[in-house]
Amino acid sequence: MLKELGKAFSLALTHQKRHREHRDVFLAFRGLLNNIPYAVILLDSNGRWLLANQRAEEFFGLKRPLREKDLRWLVVIRPEKRTLLEKIKEGLDKALSGKFRGNVVFEWQEEKKWWEFCLIPLRQDEEKRALLLVRDITPFRLAEKRLETVLEHLPFMVYLVEPQSRKVLWANARFKEYCGHKALEGKSCHEILFGRKEPCAFCHLKEPNPAYREEKEILDPKRERWLKFYEAYIPWIDKPLLRLGVFEDITDLKRQEEGLVRLQKMELLGKMAGSLAHEFNNMLAVINGYLELIQLKAAEDAKIAGYLSQIRRAIEAGKALVKELLILSHAKAPRKRETCNLNQVIREQKELFQKLLGEQVELKVGLSPEPLTVGLSYEELQHLLTNLLVNAKDAMPRGGEVKITTKLTETPDGKAAFLRVEDTGCGIPPERLNRIFDPFYTTKTSGEGTGLGLNVVLSLTQRAEGKIEVKSKPGRGTAFEIILPLKIQLETLEGKDSRPIKRDDLEGAKPLRRRILVVEDEPFIREMLAEMLENHHFKVATASNGLEALNWLKEHEFKVDLVITDVVMPKKDGVWLYREIKKIDPQLPVLFISGYADQVLQKYGFDEESFKILKKPFTFRELLEHIQKILAD
Repeated sequence: MLKELGKAFSLALTHQKRHREHRDVFLAFRGLLNNIPYAVILLDSNGRWLLANQRAEEFFGLKRPLREKDLRWLVVIRPEKRTLLEKIKEGLDKALSGKFRGNVVFEWQEEKKWWEFCLIPLRQDEEKRALLLVRDITPFRLAEKRLETVLEHLPFMVYLVEPQSRKVLWANARFKEYCGHKALEGKSCHEILFGRKEPCAFCHLKEPNPAYREEKEILDPKRERWLKFYEAYIPWIDKPLLRLGVFEDITDLKRQEEGLVRLQKMELLGKMAGSLAHEFNNMLAVINGYLELIQLKAAEDAKIAGYLSQIRRAIEAGKALVKELLILSHAKAPRKRETCNLNQVIREQKELFQKLLGEQVELKVGLSPEPLTVGLSYEELQHLLTNLLVNAKDAMPRGGEVKITTKLTETPDGKAAFLRVEDTGCGIPPERLNRIFDPFYTTKTSGEGTGLGLNVVLSLTQRAEGKIEVKSKPGRGTAFEIILPLKIQLETLEGKDSRPIKRDDLEGAKPLRRRILVVEDEPFIREMLAEMLENHHFKVATASNGLEALNWLKEHEFKVDLVITDVVMPKKDGVWLYREIKKIDPQLPVLFISGYADQVLQKYGFDEESFKILKKPFTFRELLEHIQKILAD
């Protein structure tokens, strides 16, 4: 009996010990559940609440544990959570259906809080249960919202691409605005960005690499805009790698760079043009001088005179080219202020313009009644109009019509002259419009054009502080519209007499026997000037630079009536010589001759308004007129 009682007591103690152990395990498990940062609920297939921790009870606002009650009963006591509870029941059915593999995850937002729900299916024997985990993801969503706010306010287009599918997963508002898509609708990046059906040739999405970083500039052919891309691969929350793309529209920057390059080219061209013009002027001066000497000797031979006339035409063509080079060389250099009435030039040159256009082109002119005085000389306006008309003529090989119209207009800076030259020619293709003012750019065949005409027009317009605009459509003609600010009328000089000198001209006005010192570093010009002046009864001495000339003057006690000197010379230049002469003999006159552009002369301290200058190439008649005027004064 006692033995049986001892066994029973021992068994009772064992059961009590096991119960205590189970209870300790349960309490430990309960404590663990209550201390994890999730709301945990164990549900069966009917939605019955089998187990829950304190966070779950707090989430649903329960004051005591809810056991053996299903979700439908919870709807009764918490009607405000009906939609959420229905969502949970829907997810539970999906997780335990057997047709869905994996966990069912969804998010829920209440006021300013975000929650993530995860239903994990548990299968024990024939019982179907699911563990519901609920976590507070508000800090993540707030951080995401802040990041999204930052990305939305960046001055760039930002997007994320899934490498395998090439689908755009997210993009900021600037991206959508640029691409014209309010919703991305699961489209690929190449389709959204460039309207392509196939991936871009430079695409690297096939081999995503976390170390990849790239920066490139791409022309968007669809929108004709330049884009600068910055791309990298970044790890994402639920994906191994996503491509982060950032790009900006750099079209304006590209245009500024192109403008700077064009400006640098123009500056380089200007320096080259000034130097070339000087060399051409020297050659033309020699040719022109000896041509006049030949004409004096062969004036009575009609055949030779005809040959000489052809040579003179070639010289005039060379002079025209030199003028274009000089215009390019000092487009932005300070210069002597000159003005002229635009209408006067057009009116006086109308017949010449018509001859220039030829019989197949009709010239129509419509001028404003008001005088339009602009900041260009008569010769410069003639040059500008001639280049525009030559351009119009070349655009109409079968003939057509050219209209020149002017009017007075108002601009934000004041009154201005409006000039429009319009033709009915072939027009200019859009892709060529932005290059027509580039130096040496021409669409003509080799030998038919220099490519300087329209660049000269632009240079003259800018020199007069004006603006030029081109309107053209292929097959419908071209119109150049120029706006030039009005200027106060200045006193103008009459045009030079460029007729070749005749022996009668020399015999009719024999000057006194005067001595002239010619200072020129180019030997051909120096000898040619000496022979021309000696043939006209002058005593001539020569020097090759300013220092040699000053030494000669000192040796001859400054017994000379006039010094004719070049400006730019080796050793000592003409301006230095002029200043040294004025220190010793202020009354001795000095006449400068030069083929350099104004801004080159200014570097030597030359001021055209203060000094007497004759620009190369000049005729002997012009030289004599200057000499006679200086000596008469």
